[in-house]
Amino acid sequence: MTAQGWSFKMTPIRKLLILLAALCVGVVIFRLVTGLGVVTNLNDDWPWGLWIGFDVLTGVALAGGGYFTAIIVHVLHKDKYLSIARAAMLTSLLGYLLVMAGLFLDIGQWFNFWRPFVSWGHTSVLFEVFWCVSCYTTIQVLEFGEILTERVGVKWHNAFKTAMPFLLIIGIIFPTLHQSSLGGLYLVAVDKLYPLWWSTLIPYFFLISSFFVGPAMICVESTCPAMLSTTRYLWMSCGAWPESAAAL
Repeated sequence: MTAQGWSFKMTPIRKLLILLAALCVGVVIFRLVTGLGVVTNLNDDWPWGLWIGFDVLTGVALAGGGYFTAIIVHVLHKDKYLSIARAAMLTSLLGYLLVMAGLFLDIGQWFNFWRPFVSWGHTSVLFEVFWCVSCYTTIQVLEFGEILTERVGVKWHNAFKTAMPFLLIIGIIFPTLHQSSLGGLYLVAVDKLYPLWWSTLIPYFFLISSFFVGPAMICVESTCPAMLSTTRYLWMSCGAWPESAAAL
């Protein structure tokens, strides 16, 4: 039995996605060259736009499925959810990598991104968010190493497996800090939120929201491929898998 080779067919959908990706790269380069104000139309009087509210505040919550799934599976020992634990970790890792990229692009002077590593702003909420997100993303990369070394760099697998309990504990602590601190931003920027929603408890609201939004995102991401796989299996069983679906 011969192994099936890997192929990549350029379908119209894939061409469109590549075009969008190229367009995004162009916009990113334009933003880095010309500055944040030209691209976003933001200024010193109104520095918070829809972008920062979506990619950081919402994006971090949506990427929070990894740590809460770790709590459910490895702390509460709900082993029936073990099958989605790896998918949750991968989704969370990809989400936080995108958040890190978004934070980098949100910096007005992006070439000064390294300063929080050496200039300790202890009184800044964003300083804590920056450090927690950076550290948690690093922890997630190390956690993914346990999966990666099952096939690549097998000699390191036992080391990653031994370190996993420690990484899981640290990986649960960091998100609880920055998830709540994102809500703490509104304790400072009082006039940026409608008075009906402003509360001194808003950091706790953000943390609790991430508990539910993250796993909900994992459910959606796990269900959609399963539905597509089931549909594909049914079509192939009938010998009528449509070309339009195969193109996706």
